[in-house]
This record gives sequence, structure tokens and C-alpha cells, in this order.
Amino acid sequence: FVLAAVSPAVVVPSMLLLQSDGFGVQKGVPTLLMAAGSFDDILAITGFTTCLGIAFGT
Repeated sequence: FVLAAVSPAVVVPSMLLLQSDGFGVQKGVPTLLMAAGSFDDILAITGFTTCLGIAFGT
């Protein structure tokens, strides 16, 4: 799960740059990718915490 997380510090500036250039704006691709990246981060953190709790739970 740790390797699957997306870094918002990398994705968001790139998507904002593409959005300002007009790439994918009509279909909302940059907005969708930023939202999907946030969801992916939540899923990765939740999965990692769950696995950590199972492995080291008392």
C-alpha cells in the first residue's frame, strides 16, 4: 500500500499546468485525476493502517 500512494505534490502542479494550457478541460480530465489521486491516497493510507493493525495488533 505504501508504494501505491500518489504524491499530491507531484500530481497537482502538473495537472494545474495542463489545465491552464487547456488540455482535457472540456472533459474534466485534470480535475478527475486530482480527485482520483486523493481517493487513491485515502485508500492507500487506510489499507496500510489496516495491515499494520493486523500485523502488530495485540
